[in-house]
Amino acid sequence: MCIQRGLQSKEAIEEFLNPTIEDLHDPFLMHDMEKAVKRIDHAIMENEKITIYGDYDADGVTSVTTLLETFHILGANVNFVIPHRSRDGYGPNITLFQEIVASGTQLIITVDNGVAGVEAIEWAMSQGVDVIVTDHHELPEHLPAAYAVVHPRHPDGRYPFGDLAGVGVAFKLATALLGEIPYELLDLVAIGTVADLVSLTDENRILVQFGLQMINHTERIGLQELCNVCGLRLGEIDEQSIGFQIAPRINAAGRLDEADIAVNLLQSWDVLVAKDIAQQLDTINQQRKQIVEDMTKEAIKFSDDRKYVIAKEGWHEGVLGIVASRLVEKTKKPMIVLTIDQKNELVKGSARSVLGFNMFEILNSLSQYLDHYGGHEMAAGLSLKCENLQAFQAAFNEKVNTASLSKAPLVIDQAMTIADISIQALEEINQLKPFGTDNKAPIFILQHSIIQSVRTIGTDNNHLKLLATDGQQVLDVIGFNFGHELPALYNGEAVDIVGHVEIKEWQGKRSPQMILEDLAVEDLWIYDERKNQLQLNDFKDKECLYVVYNQELAQNITEQFPEIEVADITTLEQAKTFIKNCPLIFVDCPPSVELFVETIKGNESQALTLYFYKKDQTYIQGLPTREEMSMLYKFIVQHQNIPVQDGGQVLAQFIQIPLKRTQDILKMFLDAKFVTINGGVLNSVKHPSKIDLKTTATYQKLMSELQAEKELIYSSFSELKRFISKWIEE
Repeated sequence: MCIQRGLQSKEAIEEFLNPTIEDLHDPFLMHDMEKAVKRIDHAIMENEKITIYGDYDADGVTSVTTLLETFHILGANVNFVIPHRSRDGYGPNITLFQEIVASGTQLIITVDNGVAGVEAIEWAMSQGVDVIVTDHHELPEHLPAAYAVVHPRHPDGRYPFGDLAGVGVAFKLATALLGEIPYELLDLVAIGTVADLVSLTDENRILVQFGLQMINHTERIGLQELCNVCGLRLGEIDEQSIGFQIAPRINAAGRLDEADIAVNLLQSWDVLVAKDIAQQLDTINQQRKQIVEDMTKEAIKFSDDRKYVIAKEGWHEGVLGIVASRLVEKTKKPMIVLTIDQKNELVKGSARSVLGFNMFEILNSLSQYLDHYGGHEMAAGLSLKCENLQAFQAAFNEKVNTASLSKAPLVIDQAMTIADISIQALEEINQLKPFGTDNKAPIFILQHSIIQSVRTIGTDNNHLKLLATDGQQVLDVIGFNFGHELPALYNGEAVDIVGHVEIKEWQGKRSPQMILEDLAVEDLWIYDERKNQLQLNDFKDKECLYVVYNQELAQNITEQFPEIEVADITTLEQAKTFIKNCPLIFVDCPPSVELFVETIKGNESQALTLYFYKKDQTYIQGLPTREEMSMLYKFIVQHQNIPVQDGGQVLAQFIQIPLKRTQDILKMFLDAKFVTINGGVLNSVKHPSKIDLKTTATYQKLMSELQAEKELIYSSFSELKRFISKWIEE
C-alpha cells in the first residue's frame, strides 16, 4: 500500500509511517516571509494596532486563532475581523477595510484569504496602512499590491510544499515570528487542515498527525467543551472526528451566524463561557442540518425536470454549497444552487461538479451572464443579475445536457477475504493514517461474499446494514445512503462488496466493520418493488423506460406523466422485437409468463425494477369452479331476456357469485357459443355444441394470468430472481 501511494524506497516509507516534527520545512523559504516578519516585529515594537482579517470557515477561524495567540505571546496590540458570509462576502471587503483603517489599525494581516482582494488591499495601502497577505488559494493572474504576499505556491518563492491550508500558512508565520515551533498551536492546525480538505501528504501529514496528539491531550477548555457536545472522548479523536464532528460545528457559525463566536470558543479558558459557546455552536449546527435538509428536498423537486441551475428566493446563502453537493450525489450531474435577492436584483450561490465537467471553464464560457465567479474544476461561487438568470439557466442546462460525463472510477487497493480482515491487520493498516485527500483510506473488495442478513437503518431507512459471510466468518457492513439498494438484495445472495474497513468499538468490544463504497450482485440487478397500488412517486425516473402491458393503463400514464418514456407491449411480436439499452421498470403484471420472458430477452445488461401492479388478480379471485359454471348456466337456461347492461352486477348478486367470476364465466359461455348477448340482453342458445369450457380462449387466458401472477407476484424475491436469470441465460 505504501508503494501504491508512490513511496518507492525503504527510507520514503519509514519517513511516511513515522514522520518527525524536524521534517517540517523552513518557514523562511516561503515568499516574503522574512519581509512579513520584519514588518510585524516593527509593529509590535512600536505598539501599532494590528488587525487580523480572516475567513468564516473552519480553516479561517483556526488561522485567526493561531495568529491571535501568537501575537498575544509576543505582546502585540492585536484584534481580529471576520467578514459576514452573506453581508460582506468572501475575502477583503473595501467597506470593512475602511472601518478597520478608521479604527486606527496600522497593519492588516489577512489569513486564509487575500490573493484575490486587489481593490480593498490597494485602497488600504494608499491610506498608508500596510497589508500582509497570508493565503493558500489559487493565485490569480494579477496579485494585489500588498506589502508582502506570503504564499506557499508563489512563483518567486522556494517553498517545497504548496498544499498547506490557510492555517498551515498562518502556523508557518507564527513559527517564523516565535523562532521555534509552537507545539501548543498544532491542535488548531490539525482542525483547519482536515476541514479544508487539502492534501494530507508531506508537511500536512506531519502537522495533522502531531496536531491530533495535541487534541487528544488538549488543555484548551474551549476545545474540550466542543468535544463534549460532539460526544467525543479525548484519546479517541482522529481525522474523522474532526471532519464529521468538530469542523461542521465550527463551520456552522460562519454559515448561519458570526464566525467570531467560534474564535472566542477556541480562545476561551473559562469553563462556563466555553460550555455556553460550545452548546451555541451545536444548536446552530442542528439548525444548519435542518435548513440543508429542507432546502435539499425543495431543490430536488426543481431538479427533477433536467434542470441543473436551481434558484429560489429566501434560500439561506450559507448552505448553498452543501445543498449543491447533495444534489450532485443524487443526480450524478453538475449542479448550481442559487438564492434570489429581489431587493438588490441579485442572484448568488454555489456550484459543484462531477468528473469531466470543468466548472470553472464552463462558467468562464458563460461569463457574459455573470457579474462575478471564481473557483476551480469541481467547485465554484458565482453571482449574477436577476434579469440574466433565465438565460443563464438555459445556457448552463444546455452545457450539461450536451456534455459527455463519466463517473469517477473507484480505485480498489486490494482484494481480501473476510478471514484477512482482523483487528491486527487493521491496526497495521492504520499506520497509514491520517486519511484524507491524496492519502485515502485503502479500498478493498470482498468477492463472492454471501449475504447472511440485510436490512435498512436510520430515521428514513436510507442506510443499509448487512452481514456478509464466507461460510465460516461474518463481517459487519454499513452502507451510508445505500438504503435504496435493499429491494435488489436478499439473504443468501452472492455479491462483491467494496469499501474501506475500520475498527468498531461497542461496549468495550472491538471488531472489524466495512464502510460500503459500492457493491455488485453477481448476476442481474433486479429491484423488487412489487406493489398493489401505484403512487405518483413511482413515475419520476426519466432515465428509465416504463414497460406497461395494459393498454388503458399505458395511456393513462402517458397522459399524466408526458415527460417519461412508456413502452406499451400487448403482443408477442412486440415483445420479441423489444430491445432497449436502458434500465426498465415493469409497471404492471403481464398477462402471461411468455410475454414477460420475450420482453426481457436481449435486455439483460440493464437493471430491472419490478412493480407488477395488478388491480384484479386472478390468483386471489381464483378460477371459476365447475359448480359455479353449472349454477349460472342453469339459471340462464331457466330464464329469458336477462338484462346485463350493468355488466352483470345484478345477475352476480342474485346468484351470489362474485362479479369478476360471473363476467369470466359469461365470456367462456360466449366463447363456447352457449349464450348470446344482444342489446344488453342475455339468452341461452338452444342445442349448443358440447365443448369443454377449459379449452375456451377466456379460460386459457385466465390460466395464463394466474400462472404469471403466481410466478411474478407471489414468488419470493430469490425465486423470482432465479426465474428471471434462468430465462435470460437461456
